This record gives sequence, structure tokens and C-alpha cells, in this order.
Amino acid sequence: RLPWPVATGTITEGYGKHAHPTLPNVTTNNNGVDISAPKSAQVRAVFEGEVTSVLSIPGAGKVVIIKHGNYRTVYSNLQEVYVGVGSKVTTKQGIGSLLPVDGETLSVAHFEIHLVQEGQVIRINPSLWIAN
Repeated sequence: RLPWPVATGTITEGYGKHAHPTLPNVTTNNNGVDISAPKSAQVRAVFEGEVTSVLSIPGAGKVVIIKHGNYRTVYSNLQEVYVGVGSKVTTKQGIGSLLPVDGETLSVAHFEIHLVQEGQVIRINPSLWIAN
């Protein structure tokens, strides 16, 4: 089992397909899990590895991807990033902080786990890997 990518939080949207909360007959597909955490909470690596990418995605804040052998963990919705490409990280090391949401007391961490196998990227349900 892996530690959570935030010290405290609640999974507010699980992995996979879900009915849209307000639009009838519309579904969304979550490639990871969304975790509500305290506003601007620190995000941490769930396992030791090496940072392979630090990106900025409109609407998703900053994104950090960490390589762990054939696995990749993806952390998005970050406001600040404390690591750079090539940084070696340890389990539970802080890698960034979450974007605050105006008028809200919570921030949302988006977390994904991928397996890279024979050139294919296989998305894995993080709920099966992170400790309860």
C-alpha cells in the first residue's frame, strides 16, 4: 500500500466513468482520483522516484509526473511546485501545493497511476493502491 498524496483528505470523485452531477445523460471519465484536502495543502510523492515532467495545463494548474520503474504517478491541480525535472524524490516528500479555490475552504488534488508496458500506458485505479 502507498501513502496518500496529501496528508489528510477525502476521495470526492473515484476512478472511472461517472454520471455528470448536473447534466442528464452525460458521463465523465476520471483517469485517477480526486481528493478534497485542506486549502493549499502540500502534495507529496507516494513513492521514491525521479521527476520526469513538470507541466502547466490550463484548467489543471501545474502537473508533476514521477517515474518509479515502469510506473508513473501523476499529480495535478498544483499551484506551486517544489521539484524540477530530474529531481530524485523520496516517499512522502513534498512536491508542491494545491491550487486554492476562491471562496472555498478546500482544494482538490488529482492523482493518477500509470503502468508503462511494451510502449502502452495502462491507467490503474489509485484507490486499489493507496492505503485507507
